Amino acid sequence: MTEQTALLLGRGIYDLNELARLTGRSPDEVSGWALPATAGRHQREALLLPAEGRLFSFLDLVTAIVCAELRGRGVPLGKVRDAREHLADRLHVDRPFAHKEGLRRLATVGRDVYFYEDSDWVDAGKGGQAAFKIVVAPLIRRLKFGADGMAAAWRPVDGILLDPLVQAGAPCLEGTRVSTQFVLSLVEAGEAPEDIADDYELPLKTIKKALDFEYTLAA
Repeated sequence: MTEQTALLLGRGIYDLNELARLTGRSPDEVSGWALPATAGRHQREALLLPAEGRLFSFLDLVTAIVCAELRGRGVPLGKVRDAREHLADRLHVDRPFAHKEGLRRLATVGRDVYFYEDSDWVDAGKGGQAAFKIVVAPLIRRLKFGADGMAAAWRPVDGILLDPLVQAGAPCLEGTRVSTQFVLSLVEAGEAPEDIADDYELPLKTIKKALDFEYTLAA
């Protein structure tokens, strides 16, 4: 075990390719999120904060999911960085996109980002009234948060759970240590889903759910 891997034990372990796979963005784009940026004379911290080397924690995965959602809605990367910096300053945490309160305060209208403060929405760009589109309402429902308000586990679909305390945060069949990638590898090696279900004493529909999840990521 390397020192950088040991630093992430119990916190989830993901490389850039896995972050890209789970967020549906390219490795090159996700790699850029792990780099700091300069705006005028102001140095802005990276969106993702890897341990030594290029390994990331579960909190970085959740951050990447939010970044992917914002970018998918057409929000410029600079505004994503502005949003991260604004919320980090307000919440005093280094990964505000993985904090329950930070997620609740974030919304978009078109390509602009808004923050909820003092019982009102504060425009980070243009002013005016619009139908706010809460960025992470569906995501919040699928996240489990710890007592510190930080994301502790993610259920992307029913029956699939990513918990940094289980298999280093890999997508697993909920309630087991069987990863969805492992199920897929068995099928690709020629095993029938029915046999896998029998071998691991799991319902066939559970095995099929793992395969559906992996096929969706690969699509």
